[in-house]
Order: sequence, then structure tokens, then C-alpha cells
Amino acid sequence: MTNVQKRRLDRARDARYSHDRLREARLAAGYTQAEVAELCGCELDLVRRWERGSLSPKAEWLLKLMVIYDIDVSCLLTGL
Repeated sequence: MTNVQKRRLDRARDARYSHDRLREARLAAGYTQAEVAELCGCELDLVRRWERGSLSPKAEWLLKLMVIYDIDVSCLLTGL
């Protein structure tokens, strides 16, 4: 991912990120939180915190989640 892409994702995440949409995307893809953590290579607690809204994923994590869930970043940001 280029620096420009990272900056765009960071700005988008900060501006309109929704933890509810992240949870909805995971459920629509048919994954458990534990499966997502394993696929991302992160701790389960990190995925839980993203979905609770106590922590927003960084651009690198959002990119991984988009690939895992097979969605576009606009889906996470706008729900479309």
C-alpha cells in the first residue's frame, strides 16, 4: 500500500469509521472474531476492541479486513 493510500484510509477512518459496520461486515462474511484475529495475525482482544468501538483499526488493519471480508473501504465507512 502506498503512503497516499495509507493517508486516505487514515483520514477516512478518523472521519467516519463505525465499529458497528465492522461487526456487520464480519457477520455478513460469516466469520467469528477469533477467526478474524487468526486471519489478520492479531490478538482476539484487538478485534473485540475494534468492534466495541474502544479502538479504531489503523489503515494496515483496515486493508487486511477489507480483503478478508471482500469489501471496499466505502462499505465500512458508509455502509453501502
